Amino acid sequence: MNFPIDSQKTIEVIERMKLAKIGEYKKWESIIKKLKTMFR
Repeated sequence: MNFPIDSQKTIEVIERMKLAKIGEYKKWESIIKKLKTMFR
């Protein structure tokens, strides 16, 4: 199955995880930057 990626929702979820301090904080920062450049 191939689901279309809703870029805004994806970024919102990752930012929430970053705010909740789940996982490595610095890793989320780089992921968010990559996604924002990829979706533009």
